[in-house]
Amino acid sequence: MEKPVEKIVEKIVEKVVTEAPPAPEPPTPLRIGTWCGWHWTDGPQGMSTHDWTEEKVNCKIENEVTSFGEYLTKIKTQLAAGVAPDMMMIQMGASDFYPKGVFVDLNPAIEAWGLDWDKWSGDLLVGQYRGKTYGLPWFTMQALMLHLNLDLIRDAGFPEDELPLWATPKFDTWRWDEFIDFLKAV
Repeated sequence: MEKPVEKIVEKIVEKVVTEAPPAPEPPTPLRIGTWCGWHWTDGPQGMSTHDWTEEKVNCKIENEVTSFGEYLTKIKTQLAAGVAPDMMMIQMGASDFYPKGVFVDLNPAIEAWGLDWDKWSGDLLVGQYRGKTYGLPWFTMQALMLHLNLDLIRDAGFPEDELPLWATPKFDTWRWDEFIDFLKAV
């Protein structure tokens, strides 16, 4: 014969309520003035640089492309009106901007970033004036750049993740012997 059993259970339940993580900050618009939009938008190097920059500094890049012949006039007008882009391409021959004090000294940021001057592609002195760094060389020397056909490399079976491609952890890590091994492999 079954006997009904009554069991009373008391249990104290604690509920820990945590605040939801704060919403991420919206990307900051970063206006870049240039006379040729390909630097940020065309090809794998441009796109990876564009995407990498937006991710690393939480920005949204807005290109402001003007024809070369009108570019300096436009930049000077924008500077005078206080509406210039956040960053702009300036030919080193146009460094008459530096004595006017219209640019921010990059030395504190460069020091905070721990920039390795030995790995920079151009002469850093061209962007300096009286000990302050107002500009950094943008162009890499084409003679020192290797252009790869990734389709052929993949067909040869070389692991793409081992390539020192721009904006990857392997970028700028190869030594000469590794390059020679790569050439032999493909």
